Amino acid sequence: MFIQYKSQRRKASAALPRALSISAVNDGVLRAMPDKCFVSVAKRTIVDVIGATGKGEYSRKSFEELKIQYPDLQIHWRDTAMKVIEDQYVTDPVEITADDYTEALDCMPPTQWITRSGVESFRFTERIYGCVTTIYARAGDRYFKFDDRLLIMHDEVVAKVKKACGLEAEKA
Repeated sequence: MFIQYKSQRRKASAALPRALSISAVNDGVLRAMPDKCFVSVAKRTIVDVIGATGKGEYSRKSFEELKIQYPDLQIHWRDTAMKVIEDQYVTDPVEITADDYTEALDCMPPTQWITRSGVESFRFTERIYGCVTTIYARAGDRYFKFDDRLLIMHDEVVAKVKKACGLEAEKA
């Protein structure tokens, strides 16, 4: 369903099936977006979005049909599906060499490059999946790398790094 004018949003929203909501996209055209998805946690993917018929919008398959191909198939709301999958990409810090840290820093312009509470950290702007990116940190002469959400606070980075160092995390 395409809606050309924002003034039609309220009228169109009332006409949509319960499983759909209006969502804006970059081209300025409003589209109906399904709110529920078929998710495979093992494959780390949204398999399909659930249409008004209860079947996948793209595959046209039911839950039972998709479960044959994806034994771990689950149904989640879109936001929950993204969080469930992103959680699969979040890792604990692993120690790396100073050269690995410097190479990552020189690779591309970092984002959120911060030094506070004895820890220097930066993040890649590129995403691994959704909002998950690679974060690099330095605590003294030790260097770490891990994957987490781009928008975690520096204090959380400090806590993770200090835990990996075997130190008690102190409040910033």
